[in-house]
Amino acid sequence: MADISLQRKNMVESQVRPSDVTDRRITAAMQEIARESFVPANTGTLAYMDEALPLGGGRAMMAPRTLARLLQLANVEASDTVLVVGAPTGYSAAVLAGMAARVVALESDA
Repeated sequence: MADISLQRKNMVESQVRPSDVTDRRITAAMQEIARESFVPANTGTLAYMDEALPLGGGRAMMAPRTLARLLQLANVEASDTVLVVGAPTGYSAAVLAGMAARVVALESDA
């Protein structure tokens, strides 16, 4: 079985950083947060792939590179309150929690 912490580091170094993501809060959060804890149990080994991860019901978890770029473009300030609409796994809210003063995540699926 592959070393999960090494997979997380490789995700940041080979997917996120080369995509011009320079906000260290994003790279630090993605390096620290166990993405595999936010995906369905049967897909944990796929958590760090460079593709959207299907969640069922026509929904997917964004690829790490895509999420990182969107978060950087959002230009979140440390004093901001952020609203995440459609947070099926909570991963994006967890990453944002290290960037903003407050994060509110809404999800329609239980």
